[in-house]
Amino acid sequence: VADGLPNIFAIKGLRLVQWDCDGTNPRLAGVYDMDDDQLDDDSMLLNDFLNGIPNLTQEGVDVGTCAVLGVASNFLQNPISADPITSGTARVQFIHNVAGATVDLYMDDHRIVDDFMFQSAIPFATVAAGSRKLDIVPAQATDNGQPLLTQTVDVHPDRNYHVIAYGDAAAGLVQFTVQEDVRTASASANMVDVYFVHGASTVGTVDLRVIDAVDNSRVIALLANNFNFGDVSNYKTLDASDYNLEVTTPNNDVQIDVFRMELHHYVNQALVLNLSGAGSSSSDGLTIIAVAEDGAVVFPQVVTTSANTELPKEFALLGNYPNPFNPSTRIEFDLPEAAFVRVALFDLQGRNLMTLPVRKVDAGASRSIELDASGLASGSYFYRVVATGNAGQWTGTGQLVVIK
Repeated sequence: VADGLPNIFAIKGLRLVQWDCDGTNPRLAGVYDMDDDQLDDDSMLLNDFLNGIPNLTQEGVDVGTCAVLGVASNFLQNPISADPITSGTARVQFIHNVAGATVDLYMDDHRIVDDFMFQSAIPFATVAAGSRKLDIVPAQATDNGQPLLTQTVDVHPDRNYHVIAYGDAAAGLVQFTVQEDVRTASASANMVDVYFVHGASTVGTVDLRVIDAVDNSRVIALLANNFNFGDVSNYKTLDASDYNLEVTTPNNDVQIDVFRMELHHYVNQALVLNLSGAGSSSSDGLTIIAVAEDGAVVFPQVVTTSANTELPKEFALLGNYPNPFNPSTRIEFDLPEAAFVRVALFDLQGRNLMTLPVRKVDAGASRSIELDASGLASGSYFYRVVATGNAGQWTGTGQLVVIK
């Protein structure tokens, strides 16, 4: 695979790439579409390029008597621009924060991400500069003819972008935010840079305060002040320490939730914090997800507690609600201590169909994780919940029914 192609998200396009014999000076030699995993002969004219001349690249460079030919897969990740009227490349990271939807992502009518799950992201990818059309479509769709959302993004050379889809699919509130000149590392040594996006349509106007994890009376920073759905903050540079993120109604009138974010793991990095979920508090799915440059999604620990609340004495799987359902359901369980929780879905033959990202869940009764089955057919399925804490590991199995 060509240098600059660390990840292959979908094999829907092929590019022939030439190098000099010492492996330098890469250039585009041919561009081909894929149709049902087969080469489409007509695609030789893609981008008005047609090249059948030996020792000559599409850019008209004579490679002489020696050249190395390789295949670069995927239109998204490629070190060479495919657009003859623009030059240069940018780096783009896509973040999926639309509750209740598993989607496919298209760029310029090419599918670049299959089965993009809620609360997930991909690493920064190299994209040719120019005007790029983005479509978000339901995962079960065969093409992008009826997208949930379409937006054209002007990509400028040598810049970094976040493209974040957010909202609530069930409520029909799906939006894009495109952030230009985002940071891929902290601007200051041994620090962490963060900014905040309000992506939860069911919460309303909020403030977000960064609080010292030991001294709750010490406010480190105010990330959001009277933020509405879709608002985006500026960057804040923080010490690489652990903090409590307090979500409140405006002017700190009513506390909604407090989340523990362990930033000491992300020294010298830059993160985007996304208010996420279709609930009104952590008890029904509200959370904050942090996304790093490599696409890792971090779920904070919920630390909102009541002094009179007694923790469960043992793990218990409480089932899922609603059941039957379409397209999403919440799997509920009791946790006697904070644990890392993994949920996997299987068909009746025991084949693993889906595994949700592992997330850290605070101790408490009726904790829940949302499972989106948009990409599944009607039928019965099994799910397994595995919770790993300091005291050991707990496992529970249940059955759910998808009806479409």
